[in-house]
Amino acid sequence: MLSLLHSHPSISSEVLARARQILKEIKKQIVPGNEYFYLETNNQTAEIAKIEKFAASARKKYSHVYVFGIGGSALGAKSLLQACASEQDFVSIVDNLDPVELANILHNKKLKQALFVVISKSGGTLETLAQFFLIQKKLGKDWQKNIVFVTDPKKGFLRELTTHNSQITTFSISSEIGGRFSVFTSASLLPAALGGVKIRQVLEGIKLANEEVALKLATSLFATKKNVFVLMPYAKQLKNFTLWWSQLFAESLGKTKKVGPTPFVALGPCDQHSLLQLLSDGPDDKFTIFLRVKKFAQDPFLPKKLSAEFSHIAGKKITDILNAESQATAQALSECNRPNLTLELSNLSPQSIGALLQTFLLTTAILGKLYGISIFGQPGVERGKVLAKEILKKGN
Repeated sequence: MLSLLHSHPSISSEVLARARQILKEIKKQIVPGNEYFYLETNNQTAEIAKIEKFAASARKKYSHVYVFGIGGSALGAKSLLQACASEQDFVSIVDNLDPVELANILHNKKLKQALFVVISKSGGTLETLAQFFLIQKKLGKDWQKNIVFVTDPKKGFLRELTTHNSQITTFSISSEIGGRFSVFTSASLLPAALGGVKIRQVLEGIKLANEEVALKLATSLFATKKNVFVLMPYAKQLKNFTLWWSQLFAESLGKTKKVGPTPFVALGPCDQHSLLQLLSDGPDDKFTIFLRVKKFAQDPFLPKKLSAEFSHIAGKKITDILNAESQATAQALSECNRPNLTLELSNLSPQSIGALLQTFLLTTAILGKLYGISIFGQPGVERGKVLAKEILKKGN
């Protein structure tokens, strides 16, 4: 599913051995009730069946789906929908609090024909609840017919609403799993299923993840001691995946002043034209991860007869050009002694995307241990939430 093609410099055997031991320790903790349980969520059979049944019905009943969520409650779903859905237009993920976008939704004449999926692990996310309150008022007294909750199974404002109104369809996010780790839970799987993604195949990818790639990726990132990690896929369908990864690394690893790499997202080959100069000759503080796809579902051939100037691409597939450019860019950086690594994904099937997501979750878990920090919690984010609430209260 996912393989390592190239690494510069070579991977440290000493750090790799340490990482292997760390992974063994982590795998012992992948059990219900433990924080590392997010790495194994295949045993949610009843919830998956409920999602599939609801999604099949909703796709016939509603004209459109709007998903209200932010951060981990949106980025996983966006990754799945973009990478492996054939009907993305049916689902809109509204993951930012934008007044113009919300006003346009409120003015939609087919509002009561739409489904609204409200996702908040805590049940009280400010931005998401603001969206919910607007739609709830607009829909009127029968709002429950058009709104679904995804939230904590026991606590929070959204969960409390369901105790007073049994008509609200609700899906749960396991209490042990934080928002940015929830890509294999209802938070991501429900929107994905509504968009036509085969979610059981995504979950199969958990078992297909290449632990060796995760170990070598974590080891390389740690050993080079760079403080900016660049993720550059050569597939537009993986652009949202880079945004999911950015939150995962930033919020999990940015905990101390001594370590905490800055994630930087790019997209090949277009960002070769905007970033390669910086990566090659700018400050030597970056590690670049290239991600390419071996086989796309569609892959046009160029004409076999072209002028001499372009004979080198005559008859080539678009993938041939993409892979040549990623290889050349990696080689150019290696020649400048700039650390980089190339991963190859076999295809963009649900299983492959599941394996890709799991590999980066494992990488994060290993890196946290190597850095000696807890990847759980986000105190910096929580402080901002408290201050925002205080500011809003003063403005009343």
